[in-house]
Amino acid sequence: GYVREIALLAYGGGRPHELYIDIEDARGRRHRLRAGRLDFEGWRRLSVRLPTGVSWQPADSRRYGIYFRGVYIRPAAGVQTGAYYSLELKLDHITATARDYMRRPAPDWRFRS
Repeated sequence: GYVREIALLAYGGGRPHELYIDIEDARGRRHRLRAGRLDFEGWRRLSVRLPTGVSWQPADSRRYGIYFRGVYIRPAAGVQTGAYYSLELKLDHITATARDYMRRPAPDWRFRS
């Protein structure tokens, strides 16, 4: 089907790092989508809706769907990136919300004059 949203559970450590989801569309183009900041403590659901520029199923290709390539973390500004700094990332329950390929809108039976 057509993927509308990708969601995951992320464990935030209270630092304002930013989490991105990397995908590849049906035409082979890569997209980096911002899922949110990790400036919270504990587990939280982060999600990203796919923009209109992501091609799911082109008519001229046999390659269908999108591919999850991974995650990317952009460290917060001013964070030391030397040998004594480490970043721990915990993710769980990665899901994609999709709709059927052939699903059409519900018919509108209202009378129109």
